[in-house]
Amino acid sequence: MFGHVLVGMEQNPALWIYRDLLLWFLFYIGGIFLTGRTAAQEIFKKRYYILIRYGNYRKWWGYLFFKIVRIMFFYVLVVWAVCNLGMLFIPEELKLSNRIKILSFLTLVLSWTTMAIIQTVIMMWSENMKAPFVFILLCTIATLWGGERLSGLGKFIPLNGGMLIRSNIYQEQGYPIIFMFLAELMILGLLYRYSILLRQWFKGGQI
Repeated sequence: MFGHVLVGMEQNPALWIYRDLLLWFLFYIGGIFLTGRTAAQEIFKKRYYILIRYGNYRKWWGYLFFKIVRIMFFYVLVVWAVCNLGMLFIPEELKLSNRIKILSFLTLVLSWTTMAIIQTVIMMWSENMKAPFVFILLCTIATLWGGERLSGLGKFIPLNGGMLIRSNIYQEQGYPIIFMFLAELMILGLLYRYSILLRQWFKGGQI
């Protein structure tokens, strides 16, 4: 049960235990809601006040970017700790190895943080809260129920990177875990460096 929160759900829905799916979804959506609420407050309510403090949009974006990263990191840390405590009360054969636990923490931090930053960028670009919600919903559906149909394309969905059970750690044909680490770090780097610049360019210097 708690192990599936850390390693994710199998690609084949027939193998799912829906109690595990519900727990995974609740923990995941909790982090997305928390960072989405923070982003909405910063973008729609506090932006101009904080902008005065930082002086320009690039510094403001850096402040917001690292705030979202920080919130998601500590959220995943709490989720990871709760799941590890929960696994103290399950049979020994169902427990995860220390190596898998560490890898699961890294994959969840990178995957969920990437999703949260993309959500923030879409919110900033679209200037509404519905577009990022639709994006998150579509990515979640594609990751969970499109796992087998999108076997090639699916590895490029950041949320899939948080499913350690679908990686080459667990299965020979799984996605290369190093590839996902590097891809998500690259996505985060590009969004940090260019999203605000492109937004200003399209808006003629305005955000």
